[in-house]
Amino acid sequence: MFVGSESHARRTPRVRHTAALLATTTSSMEDLRLETKRTRSACSTSSSDSDSDSPPPKKIKHERLHTIAHKQLGNLNTQHDFWYPDGNVVLVVDGSIFKLYKARLARYSSVLDTIFNAGTDDEIDDLPAYTLPNISCPDFVTFLQALETPFKTATQLHATAALLIVSEKLKCTDAARLALHQLREIWPANRTKLAVGAACHYPDVLRVIQISREHDQFAFRTHAFYELIRSPAFWDAVGGGGAADRTALGLADGDLVSLLCLRVQLRQAWSALVLAPPYPDAGSCRLGTGRGSCRKRFNQSNLRKAFWLESMLEDGLYHAGMQDPLGNLELLLEHKKDSLLADGWCKGCIGEREDAWAKAQKDWWVLLDNGLPLR
Repeated sequence: MFVGSESHARRTPRVRHTAALLATTTSSMEDLRLETKRTRSACSTSSSDSDSDSPPPKKIKHERLHTIAHKQLGNLNTQHDFWYPDGNVVLVVDGSIFKLYKARLARYSSVLDTIFNAGTDDEIDDLPAYTLPNISCPDFVTFLQALETPFKTATQLHATAALLIVSEKLKCTDAARLALHQLREIWPANRTKLAVGAACHYPDVLRVIQISREHDQFAFRTHAFYELIRSPAFWDAVGGGGAADRTALGLADGDLVSLLCLRVQLRQAWSALVLAPPYPDAGSCRLGTGRGSCRKRFNQSNLRKAFWLESMLEDGLYHAGMQDPLGNLELLLEHKKDSLLADGWCKGCIGEREDAWAKAQKDWWVLLDNGLPLR
């Protein structure tokens, strides 16, 4: 899958400029006119001295003049990391030029294969030049890097989103397969392993949602929409402008309403779940005051909830969970037990809360699956 070697020396491309072409064309046409005149004169002279079996005069062969890419070199940025001295095709992407290997690109992209077979009159650096519209230069660089070193491509959402978008536009199944593999690492099928915090930038999430809708790929729909639910920057963007700003996000008003409702529901569910003490209906430890039970003061029904609130609020996890309920619910299950034991809560009471937290984790994902936009 290697596009080229980075060890090659780079050199500056040449663009055939219009002025030079016009000068060449004028000179060539003048030479052709004079040559035609001399030929006609010679034919006229020889016809009077020869018989009717004399061969006709040779026809002048008109050589096709090459056209140029209608671009000025000063307006194009050479991508030196992808400008190979022995490349045989130039691609113009978003104001940048790439000198690459035609056969390798055509092998992986059916769209490029079709474009190359159609041919072009445009040239840059004496090579055929093709323009790829509606693809950004950074996205295309990510795409080329993935083709060169697929196992070194960083598993980050912005790079994965770029790779997925370009691979879909160019119909490159290998790159698309790599992008989907990376998405599975970012958003694993085991939802309980969701990373804490809005680790993904919401513009990248929106791009994944857009491309998944365009190509009917919904395997990561719930993960992607939850990234928006827990992203403060996304909600700042939603509330910071008018209808035009919301339209620029690429989501319908119905999508935003669904996300907002789910955000409110998850916050309410988080608060009720976390602040509820063990065995909330009983009002005391199931072990009473015997061996292995909670501290005696935790069994006073009028104080039990207050002591539990103190334990749950002391480390800031509650407030963090208001922004990211599912991510911090996993932290509760993994790390809260030791601090609760240190505070004096018994294993039985902590276990009851862990069971409730684990059940909520599954229930909340179902809530998201049922409440999110289908498309």
